[in-house]
Amino acid sequence: MKETGEGFSRPFPSVFIATATGLHTNFHKSTFVPIHVEPAAALELAAILGCPVAGFSQTYLGLPLSTGKVPASVLDALAIKVVRTLPGWRTSLLTPAGRLNLASAMLMVQPLSAMAVMPLPVSTLDKLDRPHKGLFWKGAAKCSGSDCLVAWQ
Repeated sequence: MKETGEGFSRPFPSVFIATATGLHTNFHKSTFVPIHVEPAAALELAAILGCPVAGFSQTYLGLPLSTGKVPASVLDALAIKVVRTLPGWRTSLLTPAGRLNLASAMLMVQPLSAMAVMPLPVSTLDKLDRPHKGLFWKGAAKCSGSDCLVAWQ
């Protein structure tokens, strides 16, 4: 610990990690998101860290962060990302077993991290399931009821 004019100051734990590993935090790419902190204190803390103050909505690893319930419209981006992966695949060349394997291994794994962190609304789950069904039954992003070989209820 080193002594300053106003008292004692302690270096952040990230300084020890940076010294030990050679890795450094890029505070210019970071943001400080205060929760239940006075605005004046938030500005002071942001000045110490050397990063800007930001509020919600934030994303982390592609998932929205919020202090409350995340609206279903925000989570639709997960379904859009799943649908965008389909056009590059040559699903018409696969057998039904291959399409099932591809659909289970790729389409349902992408939103798995979101499902592990937060409960997804039913509307988002339906939008995630549509390309899965279409890939399995027709080999395309969309399918209608006449494309299915089994009657679903």
